[in-house]
Amino acid sequence: MPAPRPGNFLQLQQASTSIIVGAAIGTAFFKERFGIPRIAAAGLMVIGIGLMLQTS
Repeated sequence: MPAPRPGNFLQLQQASTSIIVGAAIGTAFFKERFGIPRIAAAGLMVIGIGLMLQTS
């Protein structure tokens, strides 16, 4: 397994932060529910982005 590049962690952190902020904006301004499915979807997005950055 190759060693991760230094910038990957920062990219993952920025992506995960934007996903969480987007979910919060949807809840606050558009009255969307912030339940288990939304939390699971955000988590899967973060994991997917992390895997893509790991392999690139």
